Amino acid sequence: MGTGSSSESALRVVPSSDVFSNKEMVALKSAWDDNGPEGSLLKDRHGFTHYIIDRPAPTSKKGMQPSTKGIIVLSHGLGTSVRVYHQLAAILVDDGYTVLRYDFYNHGYSKYAGGLFGKDVWIKYTVDLFVDQLEDLLLHVCAETKETVVGIVGHSTGGVVAVASNARWRTKEAKRDVIPSVVLANPALFLFKKPFAQASADMFPKLLLFLFKFIPFLRSLVKINYEEAGEKGFAIDPRTNQAVYPDAKDKQSMVTRRCFGRVKGEREHPFIVPGIYGAGAFTLGAKLLAGHRELLLGNLTSSPDSKVHWIWGNLDLTVPYTENIGEAEGWAKNYDNFSLSTIDRLGHEFFFRRY
Repeated sequence: MGTGSSSESALRVVPSSDVFSNKEMVALKSAWDDNGPEGSLLKDRHGFTHYIIDRPAPTSKKGMQPSTKGIIVLSHGLGTSVRVYHQLAAILVDDGYTVLRYDFYNHGYSKYAGGLFGKDVWIKYTVDLFVDQLEDLLLHVCAETKETVVGIVGHSTGGVVAVASNARWRTKEAKRDVIPSVVLANPALFLFKKPFAQASADMFPKLLLFLFKFIPFLRSLVKINYEEAGEKGFAIDPRTNQAVYPDAKDKQSMVTRRCFGRVKGEREHPFIVPGIYGAGAFTLGAKLLAGHRELLLGNLTSSPDSKVHWIWGNLDLTVPYTENIGEAEGWAKNYDNFSLSTIDRLGHEFFFRRY
């Protein structure tokens, strides 16, 4: 199932100057309105992964000690970054866990490095590539911290990554064990009816990848479609047709506008459009989601000791709650290791609190 091979010796932390040109770093800082990567950059089999390890305070003068509870991984959604998990990470650290947050390739400060000379950021972001990235990161971090992974929280696309990762790791050839506790927050296992351009990507993903790569003005379609999807991401009160949490929606809209270079005087994130299109077409395509759901059911059958808890906002339009809740409720009845919680008046986006 993997798309390459890696070993602990081949993985190494590198300085940002080895990853980004001066022009790229200026643009990244502008897009995120900050001073640069908050964590470390890992050279892995496909590129560079930006990650942050949040740990409990040391209990002695020897410095950071392994947590008593293990590592919880936080995997974000399409178009966002490690920032969305700042508040949740703090809560988990206070509870005694080590927390690992990371950026998907071409999101935040992670960068895919493919093609000739490792310069091609236009990525066929398949689910296998997502799993390769997380697999390499866990191999490195577990060796670095001397801790084991006890849980993963995956929001939206991050939920697909969590499911697909455990599907690989339950095989005999796997490089690691399955993660025993999985929390899926509005996982992108069902999807709303897409706008025309996104639906076209489902039909002709490789052709559109080629066109976006070589005809820059066409990339505005990716931005428009993502912004339209973002409008569906926040809970809309059906009685008033207004956002339930307007401040959070406005904050996220500003982050998106900065990343897309729509804020006057600010530079566009240099890799975010390839990252969004690549994942949207090659992992979240309409014909692929049923296969991801089959992976989930296979995990529940083959790994009964791995518990899965699905959290779903009842105003979620991106992963449509009303149309699909019945199927998820059926899983809860049929599998002892699957549970389901509905949260009232929440839409797709849970975590936009820090921006």
